[in-house]
Amino acid sequence: MSKNAMVSIYESPSEAYAAIRRLQKSGFERNRLSVAAREQGEEAQVVAYYLSRDQIRCWGAQAAVWDLVWGMLSGWALFVLPGIGRVWVAGPLSGWILACLENASILNGLSGFGAGLHSVGIDRGSISAYEAALRADRCLVLAHGTRGEVDKARLTLAYSDIRT
Repeated sequence: MSKNAMVSIYESPSEAYAAIRRLQKSGFERNRLSVAAREQGEEAQVVAYYLSRDQIRCWGAQAAVWDLVWGMLSGWALFVLPGIGRVWVAGPLSGWILACLENASILNGLSGFGAGLHSVGIDRGSISAYEAALRADRCLVLAHGTRGEVDKARLTLAYSDIRT
């Protein structure tokens, strides 16, 4: 399978947002970017997600960052993933995961999240590492496009990535 996508792992939503901004400044189209992160917050803390003026909004400790991310990327979903928990996905990855869940034959031993990643070109061998990153409260940024675009994205992010 040709590699037309890459995933980078970040410690926080703020770092993921900064990566998206770097990619956009380099000319990468925002409709080719996605973010996935496990919902963070303590049980004693109030966290709210709501729709305002046709845009999802967040209230809580991560509100400022998530409002920026959701303002940049179109499409979002909240998934409850076995073994991982609640995961927010913004960008086209949310639609790919939903498509895989609707067509269970695509899953072929992968989780719905993993099948969504695999459907855009992420190799099976890397998917468990990305799911482990979510379990460890890290954030994923996915960039997809032509091989040249993905190579450019990889170079743009190379100096600050944990894994690409």
